[in-house]
Amino acid sequence: MVTFYKVKKPRTDLKDLVLECSELDLKGRGICRKDDKVYFVSGILPTEEGVVRPYRETSSICEGRAVKLLKTSSLRRESFKTESKS
Repeated sequence: MVTFYKVKKPRTDLKDLVLECSELDLKGRGICRKDDKVYFVSGILPTEEGVVRPYRETSSICEGRAVKLLKTSSLRRESFKTESKS
């Protein structure tokens, strides 16, 4: 039997936030906490602070991506393309 479902559209009513990452989860996303919510953010490393754009939210967790980094980590490396130009 075939199951039909509707694809959920990303929410556009969520506002950008400034968050600081404390650690990474098992998928490599940064874990940030604010106002009793846990944010899973792709594109951010521990000790970095950045502007985060959420795209999925429940009552206790939120998923988002880093739009702009305000404070970078010493763990961040340049891309492989710029490193290989020797």
